[in-house]
Amino acid sequence: MELDVKTAYAAKLENDIVLAVDNEAKTKSTWEASVAAVAHCKEELEAHRVFYMAEVERLRNDVEVVDEVILIFKQELMGIDDIIRNQKYDVMGVVDDERFGGGMFRNVDQDAGAYTGEGGNLGA
Repeated sequence: MELDVKTAYAAKLENDIVLAVDNEAKTKSTWEASVAAVAHCKEELEAHRVFYMAEVERLRNDVEVVDEVILIFKQELMGIDDIIRNQKYDVMGVVDDERFGGGMFRNVDQDAGAYTGEGGNLGA
């Protein structure tokens, strides 16, 4: 009886060793793939950075582009300002839709009705 217990325990340990070696091989393979993916992403990021900086340099003195960027930036700031201001209203649920519809949310009209301020767009 004691021999069977020892044999079973030895078989279990042998099985555990085989599983551990297999797990180690899979882990090493995954790590190597991750290292390769990180290297690839770094190369991609550098290529995007080079392209972006070339575009910035190309458009640096283009007055129309600079004016458009400034206009878009001002619209985005107005949208952020609207959000901040509309968080402080006297009557719960009253939002200035005319101002809220501008700025960064200018393209978000989905005909869902007026914003009610009650945890989602529950408009009519």
